[in-house]
Amino acid sequence: MKKTILIVLSFVLLSGTLLVHADTVSKESTESGIEFTQKKLIGTPRDPRDPSQPFQGKYGIIQTFEDDNEQNHSQATQKNPKLLSWNEETDFGLAHVPADLSFGVIGDAQGVSVYRSKGNAAFYEDDNYFLQMMDNRDTPSTGWHISVQLQDKISSVSGSHKVEGAMLWFPKGESRNELNQDSAAVDTTNFETFSGYVTDMTPLEVWRTKGSAEKRGKAVSSYMWAANEMELHIPDNAELLNERYSFSMLWTAVVSPEM
Repeated sequence: MKKTILIVLSFVLLSGTLLVHADTVSKESTESGIEFTQKKLIGTPRDPRDPSQPFQGKYGIIQTFEDDNEQNHSQATQKNPKLLSWNEETDFGLAHVPADLSFGVIGDAQGVSVYRSKGNAAFYEDDNYFLQMMDNRDTPSTGWHISVQLQDKISSVSGSHKVEGAMLWFPKGESRNELNQDSAAVDTTNFETFSGYVTDMTPLEVWRTKGSAEKRGKAVSSYMWAANEMELHIPDNAELLNERYSFSMLWTAVVSPEM
């Protein structure tokens, strides 16, 4: 049975061996510039188009993330949107990832139904999804990459059906960093981005630092992509039930050498 609309909620799950939370950077002015002291703080929302600036919400600047829990998910509306995160102290990792993904069918291609993502203004995701990354490790420690994977197979709400062969397509996004002289400009010198498919068996590295600049990827960085450019590919023979389907996404921030 083929559905015309498929709704998928995306929640963040934590890697058991890696730090994947983040918060604002600690800066101290010295003769040599910015000194990173690995001080653990709680992150503050930044504008993904210019991470040196605060996030401008519907009713003014948003000073803090709201807790990413079921209550805030259910209470978020277009009139009262919420920007969600974990609000935990750390010195390295992701402070924000997409809160909600919704998909609508757009066509068939070689036996596969293709569902295009649709942004949700209730989570400030009507136009773009974004990641907010922070690296406040001591200055000699540089280099990281971000990967994403489906935590499990896409499943019906009742749990009676799991979809085999589903793939999620990620487009390339735009990287920015608050320490750049023009922090609103897309940074292709210190970052590399990737597009590709994600499954429950295959992760995708979407974003990494590159080069040899001393402050590459330090402080707060943002990664943004269009909310309507992701695609969910489901085989036509999946025999979807007349139920809502959902999946969880695992985002991981990893310390890594430069490529």
